[in-house]
Amino acid sequence: MSHLRMLLKLLDFPETVAALQAFRKRHADAQRIHAQLSSQPATVDLAHYRSILKNKAIVDDAEKLLNEFKPVTYDVNAHVKAIETFEAKAVGVLVLCTVSPSHNTPPQVSRAKETETKIDEELKELQATLANIEEARPFEDLTVGSVPT
Repeated sequence: MSHLRMLLKLLDFPETVAALQAFRKRHADAQRIHAQLSSQPATVDLAHYRSILKNKAIVDDAEKLLNEFKPVTYDVNAHVKAIETFEAKAVGVLVLCTVSPSHNTPPQVSRAKETETKIDEELKELQATLANIEEARPFEDLTVGSVPT
């Protein structure tokens, strides 16, 4: 991760750096909340519910479900490895684009540039349409009043 951070700083992508910093802040907040919630007791007072509910079978079913519940653990190493591989490829593409932008451009970069051009054209068209709408006469001026019969 530090290689990517250094490369982004060298390439000066302030939006990307800001997005990464925002992600880190959300992650730290989530970890803090998780630690707070993990420290709280997670017991359910079933006797209390038996005393206040008329239908005791519901409490029995809930107790049975709670006793049968087994948390599942997941091995996230495969996901971490996939993320690291993606990160390495992304860094490689960035390096290729900055070192030799016109020589051996990867197809993903070419498609991204084409998409950027198309989006820019569509934005210009939408801005022109919006300007036409804003300059148009009000609707009230376009309607015909009552027609005498």
